[in-house]
Formats: sequence, C-alpha cells, structure tokens
Amino acid sequence: MNKIPSHWKSSHQRHYVKELHAIDTALINMDDDDTPLSEAVRQVFWSLLGALAWLLQTRADIAPFVGFLQRNTHDPRIRHLRQINRVLAYCKRVSTGIRFKKLQPPLRLVCVAYAAYQANQDLTECIALKGFLILLVGSDATDSKFPGGHCVCFDYISRKFATITRSSFAAELRNALEAIQAAVYYNTFIKENQSPHIDAQRLVHLQETGLFIHRIDRSWR
Repeated sequence: MNKIPSHWKSSHQRHYVKELHAIDTALINMDDDDTPLSEAVRQVFWSLLGALAWLLQTRADIAPFVGFLQRNTHDPRIRHLRQINRVLAYCKRVSTGIRFKKLQPPLRLVCVAYAAYQANQDLTECIALKGFLILLVGSDATDSKFPGGHCVCFDYISRKFATITRSSFAAELRNALEAIQAAVYYNTFIKENQSPHIDAQRLVHLQETGLFIHRIDRSWR
C-alpha cells in the first residue's frame, strides 16, 4: 500500500502474508487437474486455506476465491492446488487493506449489493452467490467522476446462499433483501448510539411506522 497521510488510519495483514508460503509442487504430479490430492498434500492445502480465510478480515478482494476453495475442501484436486497458490501469489503481489479517514459531513449509510447465479444446461445443478458492502460515505471533494467521497467500510459479505435459489432474479432479489436487512441493523446501531435515551420498544415503533429517519452528520465527525 502507498504511504497514507498521518491523519488516516489503516488496518492490514501484510506482515502475516509475508509469513505464508505456497505449496511446493516439485514432487507432485500436476499433469491431471482432476487428480485428488494425497492425504499429506491435503493437510497442507487445508492449512493454507485457513490462513487465507484469516486474511478476510482486511482482504475483501479475495473473498470470492477463498469461498470457492472452501466449497471444495471435502475433495480438493490438483486444479484447486494451482488455484490456492495463485490466490496466495496475488496476495503477495497486491498489498492492500482497509483505510479509515475522518469523513466530511453530511454522511450517508450506503449499501452496495451484487449477486451471481450459474446453472448447468439441464438445471440439475446450480450455484448462487451473494455479496454486499455496508459503507459510511462522506462528502469529501474528490477527483473522481462519480458522486460521493471517501468512505469507511463497516462490513462486507461474500458467501453462498443458504437457501435454494433457481434464477438470477431470485439471487439478486434475495441478496438485496439481506443486504438491506444488514443495513437496517447498522442503522439501528447508529441511532441507538446517538439517542441512548430511546428504549428498544420506541425504536421498534419508529421502525414499523416508517419514522426511523436519522441524521448521522453530528455524531460521526
């Protein structure tokens, strides 16, 4: 990561990435991608996958790839060995993390959601993935052509749907609903911290009547 201003804060795991090592393939027959891994190599594969999963605290960019590998832990193959080494190589090559900056009001709570769906031709097998970001966005002036300013990332999700999903529309709709629900939780958290004198019953009433409108400019400067 490039050097950041002193008034910014950052969270990263670069020191941890440096300690990780790719799985040595010198003594492994890599000719057939569909060959199952031996028991010894499988143990190393699981260990490295656990290490990559630990990086998800600050590396949202690798979440879809780690999730894919985790879905194949029961029977990892040579192709998964190639892929896990590739993910680690990317982590070492691209140094990143999460940055925190004092935001300029007015502030907005923003939810960004995206889902993916894929099925085989006869629709007997399919997979649906969900993902979203919960952001607190400021109004800083930037050089970007897009509206908005700097932001603080509250949370991010990237995982397989827990329920059966049979179309792209269903995946997008369910993901949007789950993302909005997560944003409501953060909305409630912010409101409770701004107005600690409001009890839970009052908050429920405000939410149900559509009066749960808050300004977060003052408390998050």
